[in-house]
Amino acid sequence: MIYLTISLNSPYYVIIIASLVTGLGGSLFWPANSSAVMSSAPNEHYGSTSGLLRLMSNVGTLGSFVIAITAATAAIPRNVAFAVFIGTSKLIGGVSSAFLAGVHTALIVCLFILAISGILSLTRGKEERQKIAEKQA
Repeated sequence: MIYLTISLNSPYYVIIIASLVTGLGGSLFWPANSSAVMSSAPNEHYGSTSGLLRLMSNVGTLGSFVIAITAATAAIPRNVAFAVFIGTSKLIGGVSSAFLAGVHTALIVCLFILAISGILSLTRGKEERQKIAEKQA
């Protein structure tokens, strides 16, 4: 949400704080997510489970970039998209403000997807690690 408050005149400390919050969130999520996935896998499938976990993580990261760039590009005029993504001009004048509007659109799209993901995660039910551990013993 803090990224949506960033404007052309935002001080660097706001961007640094937003990046720190994002990094902290990732550092809390990824280890817990990996632990939950790996603890759900039978011992004999640790290698393939770990490989699949990394594959899905990379596909998700790449997919989020594609979604964000597509949303940002769709929200700005074509000439601005070419100027920004092909690098045909510098981000000065109206190009930078139009680009920032595109970035805000991309963030809103990603926030919507995140909200849907959160709702689906909450409705999936309780994780039962204890039963899996007992089956393996």
